[in-house]
Amino acid sequence: MSIEYLTSMFQKLTDCTTWSILLLRITSSRRIGVQYSAREIYLRPTGRLSKFISEITSDYVGNSNAKMFNFTDVLEYDGEAVDKVIYKMSTNNILIKDSIERLFSVIANPTVENNLNDFNFDAYVLNGSVKIYDEKLPIKLVSIKNPITSFKNRFYYDENTFKEINQKVLYLRTSIDVVIIDDHIYLFTSLGEKLFDMERTYKLVCREKVQEILSSNIIYESNSDIFSQAATSRHNPRKFLSFNQDRLEKLKDVAILTNMAGKYSIPVIDNKFYVSDENTAEKIIKLLCNKGMMDPFEDAPVEVTSSKRWN
Repeated sequence: MSIEYLTSMFQKLTDCTTWSILLLRITSSRRIGVQYSAREIYLRPTGRLSKFISEITSDYVGNSNAKMFNFTDVLEYDGEAVDKVIYKMSTNNILIKDSIERLFSVIANPTVENNLNDFNFDAYVLNGSVKIYDEKLPIKLVSIKNPITSFKNRFYYDENTFKEINQKVLYLRTSIDVVIIDDHIYLFTSLGEKLFDMERTYKLVCREKVQEILSSNIIYESNSDIFSQAATSRHNPRKFLSFNQDRLEKLKDVAILTNMAGKYSIPVIDNKFYVSDENTAEKIIKLLCNKGMMDPFEDAPVEVTSSKRWN
């Protein structure tokens, strides 16, 4: 789905007359993963939510300088954060499948009774439906920042004097971090990763793929600890979100492994990659995770942030 599709979605927001707004709490644990709780709220005066939806539409597609026109592409999510790119995922993606089901469940069944003072919130969700290209689809807009704030030393003007604000205030940003249309998720900013606790997820993926690499017999046996330490450290776990299984399978062929080793300056002993240091480990990681490509003019290896097939 393209920039044009998402632009059309924002243009159609005001056509929906059944929007609801919920405050969302996001918690996560190592054992259970990400959990959600939602509290439906109501804005006054009547019609204020519709006016807010109009403000979002204006912010994103209201003129030639609006936010949607600053984006250049929509790409499959691969853990990168390239400027001006929207990243998309299917709700069936193994990285988020469980968490998105939990999120949909609490949005469909929010509480309306709990005292707001009893909770801290991490986001707000606008829940509605929009007709795009003659198809009516459920849509959710998520802004990830605590929408409730307490002001200190702030005063409002009333009847020719300034009065202290001593109640909690709801502040709704028009900036949207995640858009969910039917069974597709679009990450407009890196804050979108917080909604699904992606850091926990890609670390799990990393550990799984590292074990698979070590079991594939392409790494010299005595180097396994060096490779594993490098792969699971610093920024490397994120790279495994774009792990290329086909490349791993092909590297099991000694001729292909030797050829790639020569191209990417990776030492080889006994027909296996010899990983003597972190730098060598990272070369292999980049090669397996679509971050290593060949410059067509220089015939030399280059690192890329992301890649897609040439059209």
